[in-house]
Amino acid sequence: MSIYRLGLVQLRARAIGTSRPPAGAFAGFGLAQGFFAIESHAARLAAELRISPLDWRLGNAATKRDRLPIGTALKKPVPLAALLETISAQSGFGRKWAAYELLRRKADESGEPVSPVRGIGVAFAWQGAGLLYHTGDNPLPPVTARVKDGALTVHGTHIKEGEARFALWEELVRDTASPAINTATFEQTGDDWGDDPSTLSEDMTLLPALIEDAARGVSRLPPDAAEQKMTARYQRGEAAGWAGKPCDENALAYPAFCAAVVEVEIDAVEFKPLIRGIWLCVEAGRILSLQDVSDTLAISGIAALAWAQGKHEAPNIKDMPHIDIDFIPGDNDRFTGIDELPFSAIPAAFASAVSQAVGVRFDHLPVRPSDIWEVLRPREENGEDAR
Repeated sequence: MSIYRLGLVQLRARAIGTSRPPAGAFAGFGLAQGFFAIESHAARLAAELRISPLDWRLGNAATKRDRLPIGTALKKPVPLAALLETISAQSGFGRKWAAYELLRRKADESGEPVSPVRGIGVAFAWQGAGLLYHTGDNPLPPVTARVKDGALTVHGTHIKEGEARFALWEELVRDTASPAINTATFEQTGDDWGDDPSTLSEDMTLLPALIEDAARGVSRLPPDAAEQKMTARYQRGEAAGWAGKPCDENALAYPAFCAAVVEVEIDAVEFKPLIRGIWLCVEAGRILSLQDVSDTLAISGIAALAWAQGKHEAPNIKDMPHIDIDFIPGDNDRFTGIDELPFSAIPAAFASAVSQAVGVRFDHLPVRPSDIWEVLRPREENGEDAR
């Protein structure tokens, strides 16, 4: 999963039964936990080298044709630099990180307490949408578009009722179909395709792509054609290899990327890490509804932060921190998945922020006030700076 250049790396994995991972479509795959480990290790390396976490990531970013630790080569550049530069400008990360580091080091040297106690952290993650385009052992049912008297009708067994998605699909048809088509309707035909894991988020990935292909194709037919009909099908790509064995490369295909920054202040009485700001910068391929995507990221971000703090319930609306979300353009015109990105990036950024504030690395989740108190208590008992 790492998008950093790693000359020497050894992967070891264990499957553990637990009821504690974050809720989400990809939680069971270990995506969030894996990125937390990777990004925490990156933060530790930067701290050991006494350089900015941004600088370390930029200096060690994988480029096109570099191979990931699992052996798969990157076919496209990773937009790490653009994401980190944008989110740094959003959050003021470089200035704040340098200021907090200077204050912490001065406090360590002088023994004088610092107030307020603050820290800021950054993390990077990506989410492959290949599993969303994976059809398992069964072929994906086709989508058929027909035109009659300027009205386009789209049929498919896996078209499900939904006013919001129909509105998005109608907008998609207007952008791709002939101007002669003035209305678009969507109908489910036959039995539902199912809800197994291979159909995850089908209505935001495969289905829009098939609808677009069918609408574009039927619009290109001659007006005097005997039948104004076009059928679109999805063809799976070829499999890649991993450690000498074939594997499904689709799991790594069509990625969306995210950088996250979290800024905290440690409460001097209760030792709670108070959230001063959360920033997300996302490159997510083709987006149909910017508002819907932003809302999804914000909701997932709040849930991810609750997981990182060991809270089993989301905070009240009045206590929810604002999440500043920005998007950068990319060269991927496919629809991708995005709702797991906050789970993969925010927890590591949060732990790094608390680590800088306290002066001790937290490489585990959750990070609770009791964990911070356990670190600070020996210093207070010795009369040292509470940081």
